Amino acid sequence: MKTKDLIKEGQKIVKDFNPKLKVHNIDIDLKENSGILFISLNPSDAKDKPESWHRNYNKESHFKMLDNFIEESKWEHIDLFFIKNKTSADIKKLIFEGSKEDKLTKFGRDQLDISLHIIEELTPKIIVVINALASKILKKEFGLEKLNEKGYYLWRNTPVFFSGMLSGGRSLDVGSRERLIWHIKKVLDDGL
Repeated sequence: MKTKDLIKEGQKIVKDFNPKLKVHNIDIDLKENSGILFISLNPSDAKDKPESWHRNYNKESHFKMLDNFIEESKWEHIDLFFIKNKTSADIKKLIFEGSKEDKLTKFGRDQLDISLHIIEELTPKIIVVINALASKILKKEFGLEKLNEKGYYLWRNTPVFFSGMLSGGRSLDVGSRERLIWHIKKVLDDGL
């Protein structure tokens, strides 16, 4: 299944589950071998953001931070879940069974499976997860337990970096963000 079809399927899962939920309206052309794939949890719905996420809009949003890692044409971004305008607490109630955050609901599982297919379709050179909960989910999903000797996780020969948010209230401090950027650039320059 092509990426655009997968996105439509992910959106359909949300609408079929609850037509009142806002759906992430992705308006970009995702490319294979995009370089770095940044992964967040779900799209926010701030008043100053358009209905659809688009690269041109990034220049005025927190996504402009991603250009610090690699030139603009060589990165892409996806969210694990297609639900828009929900707090982290609301998302947890929808995607997890109970409060332990160790088992996904059918609704959460179905969306995550679509996102995993999208990740496989894109075949990125590096994956950077920029949300703490998304990092926890993917670390478990990918079966990653230990950093390798170069200081990153490896999933199907793809380096994976887990991080918190890059901007906003609970984001990484400047020094940690600079080290993350340095580390990712080093992997891109040196290879595996």
